[in-house]
Amino acid sequence: MTERFRNPVIKYTTDTLKTLPGSKLYFSQNGTTTPKVVYADKNKVTSLGAVITADSAGIFVPIFLDGTYRVTLKNAALVTQTGWPVDNVGGEDTTGQFDDWSSITVYSEGDIVTGSNGLRYVAIYNASQNLNQDPTTATAFWDELRLTLEYSALSTFSLNDRVFYSGAEYVSLQNSNTGNTPASSGAWWKKLDEEFIWNASTTYGSGDIVKKSAIRYKSLAGSNTNNDPATSQAFWRAEKLGYEWNAGIVYGSGTYAYDGEIRYISKQGSNTNHQPSTDTSETWWKPDWQAFDSFVTVNTMSGGGTLKPYIPNMLTDGNAGYILPLANTVPNKGWIAIAKSDIARTLSPIITASGADTIAWLAGTDTSFQIDTQFADSMILYSNGSNQWSF
Repeated sequence: MTERFRNPVIKYTTDTLKTLPGSKLYFSQNGTTTPKVVYADKNKVTSLGAVITADSAGIFVPIFLDGTYRVTLKNAALVTQTGWPVDNVGGEDTTGQFDDWSSITVYSEGDIVTGSNGLRYVAIYNASQNLNQDPTTATAFWDELRLTLEYSALSTFSLNDRVFYSGAEYVSLQNSNTGNTPASSGAWWKKLDEEFIWNASTTYGSGDIVKKSAIRYKSLAGSNTNNDPATSQAFWRAEKLGYEWNAGIVYGSGTYAYDGEIRYISKQGSNTNHQPSTDTSETWWKPDWQAFDSFVTVNTMSGGGTLKPYIPNMLTDGNAGYILPLANTVPNKGWIAIAKSDIARTLSPIITASGADTIAWLAGTDTSFQIDTQFADSMILYSNGSNQWSF
């Protein structure tokens, strides 16, 4: 969308209030000198270029903007006038246009911009850290924002744009998508009525969201077909509350970050370059156990099998074939909870480490242990991320 340009300096005059016949307005990308075109109409049909010249009375033709600009006013002799250039001109379209991202603007959490690729992004960190962080590449500072608009045959849609049409939601499959009715243009649009149910035969694009076993996943790649979200980490990422830990971010007290599959909470301010999973003394980080759905989900087992991390494993018999996963497949301080059900209270299941792993407790180490009647009915073991589990 566009908006009409309005003079941010109010008057096109000299310091002595004389008019400026033949003066010129130079339009460039916000914060730069890179030319950026303006238009003669709201629909951006007719380009005026990036330099507009006033007539003999100093009057400019109507000008329409596309996002935000740096604007410079020069007289006929090309002398820049006092008070110019001006940044952040435009970008206030009430129809929903977001400002173009600017390298000279400090963004706060929740700010929304348009990237150089035409996609919208929302800032995920506050303060001076989010300065000159290009949203198209700085994924630690920005998340792509997907908006769903009402379909219009007059609008041009880009790849992955989403629209509502006749009560259904569609995603655009191509750029330069104009005048193609979603319900009847399968080469241009994909209906999203099954979006939240993962299907092995569906091809998903980057950024698509699906649900499997009550967990939402985000596709990390295009042409994503028959890759199970629960096991294909190269193609899917579980949607989490919090963001991946980044060594360059300064975390405040009480902020969250994921390191591997564990969410941590920062214990103090000015927390930078302290990796949560290696902070074994919990000086800077501590695991946030409330982040796990596992406290309302139980893996009930009988007959042996491999125990699952981050979830209570409820054993219902005395089988000797229960196996811990390899410690190096679970991040440092990752955990496994084991409990016996009431019907197995008098039974003695055996837990065995995988491969060359060991199990450590105060009395030493071993490769297995038995949950007999002398043990508590429940316990938690922690991985060192390498070759050992411990109580």
